Amino acid sequence: MNARVKLIFALFLILLSSWQQSALAESEWEKTLASARKEGTLVVGIPASVELRKTFETTFPAKFKILLELTPARGPENANR
Repeated sequence: MNARVKLIFALFLILLSSWQQSALAESEWEKTLASARKEGTLVVGIPASVELRKTFETTFPAKFKILLELTPARGPENANR
C-alpha cells in the first residue's frame, strides 16, 4: 500500500511538472506573438522546402494575423542566423 501511494505521488509530480512546463512554453509563445504583432512581422527560419513555405505563407497569417518573413535555408545555415 505504501508503494502504491508513492507511485501515485510520483505520477502527480510528473503531471504537475509537465503542466508547468507547458504553461511556461505557452507564455513564451504569447510573448513572441505580442512582439511580432508590435513589429508587424515575424521572421522564421525554415528548411528549404517549397511545400512547407507555401503552407506557412497561407496558414500562419490567417490564424495569427501576423505577416511572416520566411528565411529558407539548410539547418546549419538557419542555426547561424
